[in-house]
Amino acid sequence: TTSSVSKGKKPYKSWLKDGVNGGMSSMDVLIHWLADKTNYSKWRGGDNNAERTPKKVLLEEIIERMRQVGIYHRLPKDVASKISTLQSNYRTAREWNDTEGKKLRQAGVKEEIVHEEIVKRFPYWDALHGSFGNFRTSPSWPMSISSIMDREEEEQQQQQLVGKNEHHHHQQQQQRHYRPQLHHHNTKSATSPPPIPIPTTRHASHPNPITTSTSPTTTNNNNNNNSDTNSNAIAQSSLSPPAPVQDDEDDEEQGDPSTATGKRYDSEELGESLLKVTREKEAGQLKRSHDMLEFQREKRLEREQLLIEQERTRRIRAKAELVKNLMEAGFTKQEIAEQL
Repeated sequence: TTSSVSKGKKPYKSWLKDGVNGGMSSMDVLIHWLADKTNYSKWRGGDNNAERTPKKVLLEEIIERMRQVGIYHRLPKDVASKISTLQSNYRTAREWNDTEGKKLRQAGVKEEIVHEEIVKRFPYWDALHGSFGNFRTSPSWPMSISSIMDREEEEQQQQQLVGKNEHHHHQQQQQRHYRPQLHHHNTKSATSPPPIPIPTTRHASHPNPITTSTSPTTTNNNNNNNSDTNSNAIAQSSLSPPAPVQDDEDDEEQGDPSTATGKRYDSEELGESLLKVTREKEAGQLKRSHDMLEFQREKRLEREQLLIEQERTRRIRAKAELVKNLMEAGFTKQEIAEQL
């Protein structure tokens, strides 16, 4: 059990103290390689995509330089991880220099003091600022191959989220635009039918014959004539258009509000039906939006699983290739197992 635990844990070897016979350490070799602007330009991708050097080749070049000074225990993944750490620390120091350092200079603090603060945050500032500083305007600082994939995935998720928010905002605007129209239509329907002025004219025509009949100079014959005139006026008014409106008014005067109530009920039913259709439409849109979110979530999970499988496959291949190279270099199986 003790032997298995000892094999599972690799003893940590400092990057600063692993030099052989007082020679260069792993960090010295790496800093010396990164300080070369040409090398770091290759690591960042170069200016021409057609001439881009794979990082695997560059890592092998760094490891080969370490082997030249007697350091054989560094792996490509260790070197890539250390470069990412150096990039991150440099970026932190650079951001401090651009913000707090600028304020200190404007306040009259000496450049030597500001430089000391920068070196506290990144001890390799003087050695790497010349090469790292050439890429300070780059929109992104890739840490490693896996981090690049993670950043691309995050950008895709942000674009999808922005599209969802815009779609939801557009739906809300359509709903707010449609609901006032529906409310206005229901209010207008509920307030109908409007008052009908025609029967008022008919009622105003009645007092004239009645007033004539009440005159003290009239006779019975005149009363009869006035009665005939009233009957003729009533007959003419009953024949005058619009007849349906007069019938409705007569019904209302007789205390039968069924027609007006029916119209009011029709308008209310129309408003309720329109409101029901609107609610069903909104429910359908929400369901489609929910289904789309579920679909996108499933796709994201599938993509994440695929990336995990690809990363696992890449590591297995890298491990197999490392074993092959170590065997070709003459290492025994026991030594290879200790390295892994």
